[in-house]
Amino acid sequence: MTEECREWVRMNKQRFMQKYYQKGAFFLEKADDCDFSTPTGEDMMDKTILPKVMQVKRFGFKGRMKWTDLVNEDTTDWNNPYVCFAC
Repeated sequence: MTEECREWVRMNKQRFMQKYYQKGAFFLEKADDCDFSTPTGEDMMDKTILPKVMQVKRFGFKGRMKWTDLVNEDTTDWNNPYVCFAC
């Protein structure tokens, strides 16, 4: 990779649990100068320094998400003889 590509990747890397905004299909000629991958609002703060229980979306709200991702919640027992690897 060139230095220019590395700089672009470093600048456009999303933060932990940052919201994704799609620019849409309408009015594209006006959105050329906008960067939709920049963090806005509550995405500006670093959520990795928060306690583990607060690292969820919409913490403290009624309809908040329970998990950030399901990797930590995987309960598959791979030693179980009923788990079929060849299926």
